Amino acid sequence: MATSTARVSRLTKHKAPVAQGSPGLSHARPSFTVADPVMRLHHLVIEPYLADLEVGATGHSSVACREHRVSHEIDVLSLVRGVRPRASGAPVTFLGEAKASDRRPGLNELRHLEHLRDLLTAAGHDASTATLGLFSTNGFTEELVRESVVRPVLLATLDDLYGHRHWRHVLSH
Repeated sequence: MATSTARVSRLTKHKAPVAQGSPGLSHARPSFTVADPVMRLHHLVIEPYLADLEVGATGHSSVACREHRVSHEIDVLSLVRGVRPRASGAPVTFLGEAKASDRRPGLNELRHLEHLRDLLTAAGHDASTATLGLFSTNGFTEELVRESVVRPVLLATLDDLYGHRHWRHVLSH
């Protein structure tokens, strides 16, 4: 059985099987082939393995809160490595907030992060084991620094981020 090829668009080719000796008659299903080599690479090689190629997507987000009747913004949210962004129920590995004010973040900001983690978990994401982190331009309260010693909370200042000091807490609790 021969095939006739007609260009449908610049990106695809349409192949319709034609029975020998019967022009225009076809009993087999037509097929489409992606003509553009970059698109073909994406659909045949990259797309099936995209989750394995991604290294823990990180960005910002928001989560609805019925209790406070608002949508809380999340400054830093990282997914578990290999999970595609915006996937339903995507597991969260890190949840953080950045503070740039004269007031030093304390236990209230940590409780707010815990609240956000609970909201994400209630929304169907696996955030129960997400590491919490606070980033601050002016350091942290003594109570929060003490708390970060007994539980996995990342505290980072501008000096920590730019290499002037070591991070206050390493994630290896």
